[in-house]
Amino acid sequence: MRRLLYLFPILVHVWLLLFSIHASASESLDLWIDGQDYEVEL
Repeated sequence: MRRLLYLFPILVHVWLLLFSIHASASESLDLWIDGQDYEVEL
């Protein structure tokens, strides 16, 4: 149980890191898709 208490903050940090990476990646992907749509409209 004590080992789990040691691992918990690490897991939270890893999850937050993955979440921020995923959010920024999907955001840039949306921007890229918007750019593609803009080029198509031209």
